[in-house]
Amino acid sequence: MHVLVIVDDRDLADFIEIVLSESGHSVETVDDGAGGLSRARQEQFDALVVERMLPEKPGLQLVEEFRNGGGTTPTLFLSALSDVDNRVEGLKVGADDYLAKPF
Repeated sequence: MHVLVIVDDRDLADFIEIVLSESGHSVETVDDGAGGLSRARQEQFDALVVERMLPEKPGLQLVEEFRNGGGTTPTLFLSALSDVDNRVEGLKVGADDYLAKPF
């Protein structure tokens, strides 16, 4: 699988990249929402991993704009915002799943 990880925490991005790479996946990382949306639109990925709180463009807005533009790539939100309302909000904008930190 070719995975785009959009996370602004470098340590977390490195961890996710190592784990996915060791499992045989190719991984690209972007550290801000605007760059992540641009990258997601440029190339076909098999999955997107998106943090909710990002500089330049919040994850919710990124996923909503991606979906409204016709993007269908499966998307997983990562977030410290873990209450039910936040999870529902993430799923409503188009995420396929939501993983609360710590995980």
